[in-house]
Amino acid sequence: MSILIADSGGTKTTWLYQNQQYESIGLNPNGMNEIDIENHIKNEIQNQFKDVKKIYFYGAGCATQNNQLLMKNIFSRYFPTAFVAIENDLMAVAKVFCGDEKGTIGILGTGSNIAYFDGKKLYGEELNLGYILGDEGSGAYLGKKLLIDFLHQKLPKNIHQKLLDTYPDLNRNFIIDAIYKQKNANRFLAKFAVFLNQNREDNYIFELIDNAFSTFLSTYLPLLPKESQKFPLHFVGGVAYHFQDILFKNIEKNNYITGEVAQNPIEKLKKYHYS
Repeated sequence: MSILIADSGGTKTTWLYQNQQYESIGLNPNGMNEIDIENHIKNEIQNQFKDVKKIYFYGAGCATQNNQLLMKNIFSRYFPTAFVAIENDLMAVAKVFCGDEKGTIGILGTGSNIAYFDGKKLYGEELNLGYILGDEGSGAYLGKKLLIDFLHQKLPKNIHQKLLDTYPDLNRNFIIDAIYKQKNANRFLAKFAVFLNQNREDNYIFELIDNAFSTFLSTYLPLLPKESQKFPLHFVGGVAYHFQDILFKNIEKNNYITGEVAQNPIEKLKKYHYS
């Protein structure tokens, strides 16, 4: 069966077609306009994959029916003979870790989200408010906290200097322009998670990450159905993967069971759809 599977986050989309894996930009309808998404699928994706019979697209920003319909219509224009299913990116996590069983799942990448899965339906996915109002614990949130302290001259001297050594152009004007005038401010913020990972042994950085995860979990776990606490809490995403030791400590502190962490769920999604 010629199945095209896509896992799309805030920064990138991983595509899997048979044994061919391909990466492109993230296609989030909450952060991109319809024309940009359509041009990307028309100019880059349509020519990359031929004879596609089914498309399963799991994407950030695809929790609402309006955005699902928008994405489905675009795919159908360029893959007119293919069956197209559009789901929220959290549903990909549920299928990877839970299959058709109950479970609790989350995402910590460029953005963040969390939900309880009852085997068919997600509960809590609407809690996500995006990188401006929410996304606590995400790469964008971590980057925002780091840059605020940098601009307010609150960083320890050694971290301040390391940050400037790593990003020589970093200053107030550069940061304000990237966040308020350029596209994809969330991606700009999230790239600083790499710096945090490289310097994670520093007490300031450890506490920044620890506080971010604590805020994320203490904010959203109480809003999930109580039954969610019976199941291990699984995560996907680069932030969850690289900082899983700090994440696990905070999961246990909130009286949840630690589960598994996957940086990229695409191969497990293939197993789900081909089984």
